[in-house]
Amino acid sequence: MAAVRMASRWAVLVAVLAVSSHGASYCDTYPMSLDDHGYQLLAWQNPEATGSVGNLTVQVWLDPMCPDAANEFKQLSRAIDYLKTVTTLKPVSGQTMPAMINFHVHFFTLGFHVGSYPMLQAFTCFRQYGTDLPEFTKQLYQDYSQFNNKSFSFNTIVDKISTWSVSHNFLSSTTAAACIPNGVNTRNEYKRGLNSGVYNSPTAFIGSDGVYTNPLTWQQWLEYMGIDPEV
Repeated sequence: MAAVRMASRWAVLVAVLAVSSHGASYCDTYPMSLDDHGYQLLAWQNPEATGSVGNLTVQVWLDPMCPDAANEFKQLSRAIDYLKTVTTLKPVSGQTMPAMINFHVHFFTLGFHVGSYPMLQAFTCFRQYGTDLPEFTKQLYQDYSQFNNKSFSFNTIVDKISTWSVSHNFLSSTTAAACIPNGVNTRNEYKRGLNSGVYNSPTAFIGSDGVYTNPLTWQQWLEYMGIDPEV
């Protein structure tokens, strides 16, 4: 996969792997920018791949703590629908048929998003107890979506992470209590922690190192997040 400079304004990163009918592969990585909405990039025009694509594997990396992620997925869904219309398989017989597209969703966290540190704590728990990841992540995401409300508190989210960890015997009650004040670190404090090696690098994709060994399919993710792909 091509190296991509991570930026705080990217909520979603998409990698498209196209496998041609004769076994050759073509891979590109596209940052889904929050300010230019360049989703047409997904429908790339590769002279060698266009017209001979047998199937596509779309790997989607999502930062659940980004408040723009839900809207980004709606836009991405439209791009995927368009991609299905322009990407076709042309067998030797000359018949044209839609290519098969597979979707996988992975989670990661960026240190430049407020709330990334408590989410990193949650991912640490998920590494041990990945079976509860989808529903628990949905709860955290819904809580964080209220960040503009006066009643919103990072303490609430971190407390939920800590309580959940204790209930799974992952953290002691003392350690969990200590997580609560630490979880509301400012963005600059978190960045200093990253630079000093206190926290793991946020640019490591969570889905690639075993945190969640069975990525959600595209449809499963939409269902979990309550996103209507038709909207």
